[in-house]
Amino acid sequence: MGITAAAVFLGNWHIELTSTSRETVAVLDPAGRPFLRFSPAGVEADYGAGAWHDAIVAAQQSTAVDSAPDWRPVSRTRTWSWLDTRIRPERGLLTPQILQSNRPVLLRNFEIPLRVGAQRGFIFGHLEYEGRTGVYRHTILTDSRPIAGLEVGLVLGRTVPTLTLDNETGETVTILGRDGEPFARIGGQFVDANLASPTWVEFGQSLGVVPTVVSDASARPQWKRILEDHRWSWPDYRSRPPDTEPPAILAKGGVVRRWAVPLEVGSRRMEIDGLTEFVPFAPVTAARKPSSSPLPATTMAAILGGLGILFLFLTRRRRSSSNGDRRGEPLLADGGSELDSGAMMT
Repeated sequence: MGITAAAVFLGNWHIELTSTSRETVAVLDPAGRPFLRFSPAGVEADYGAGAWHDAIVAAQQSTAVDSAPDWRPVSRTRTWSWLDTRIRPERGLLTPQILQSNRPVLLRNFEIPLRVGAQRGFIFGHLEYEGRTGVYRHTILTDSRPIAGLEVGLVLGRTVPTLTLDNETGETVTILGRDGEPFARIGGQFVDANLASPTWVEFGQSLGVVPTVVSDASARPQWKRILEDHRWSWPDYRSRPPDTEPPAILAKGGVVRRWAVPLEVGSRRMEIDGLTEFVPFAPVTAARKPSSSPLPATTMAAILGGLGILFLFLTRRRRSSSNGDRRGEPLLADGGSELDSGAMMT
């Protein structure tokens, strides 16, 4: 069918769906009303559907009200992610007993109905709590002052750190997005955002901002002034940990991602390079001494929360037994296989 689903972290865990099907694929709300449509032309959203606004605003309970259908394009690609109300952990789901046990616990199941052409389909899944096993460490390898007048920094975040730029170079610094498009730019006393940048739209979703411009990396930038300053900071999801890690990494630790954020300083091109590591908790012993292995002078690192996490799993479920990868499996409508969905949530 050419349909896949996965769990991705964008400030919170989202369902990401990609369709290469020739059929229109619609995501339905709990009442059966479509609020997202995937077609060969891209992705559309119904701005009149309460579920569309709930999928942007990270509220614990639905607050938006349905109105007349108002379909608008939101992406020229055929991939979109959304924070579905059906995967949000409700109040009281994690009890003190579960948190104290620090052990994996299946919390509840969920399903998200789809319509694929004239057929029905589903994303099935469950939320699972997993206890604390370690922390993520994000490290910037680039010198904190790579060129005169430009300062690069990093602020601690729960799962994704916040990058900072202080531009006193006398030139405009353009931050490039995931697809190489202009994402934001910092001048002497201004910060502009490219509203058409997929990276900006992704960033806006994490803040609960409803898109006003179609996400299109190849489109002409649509700049909007967001700040009067020469400093700016933002969480960059290119540095986020992978959505799943091999058991060996979780047991022994190691580098899980190397990443780079490209910049244009006037006509010059450079990158902020970094890496993300998983650091397992060490056994507590009376003889253990504090670590004395400082990072190099040009390295900035942030150790990120040893909090337990909620997992949302996306795995294939067949009528007969199946051993598929838990992410990115084909999603088929009735009459074929069904996707048992799962993912992670902090």
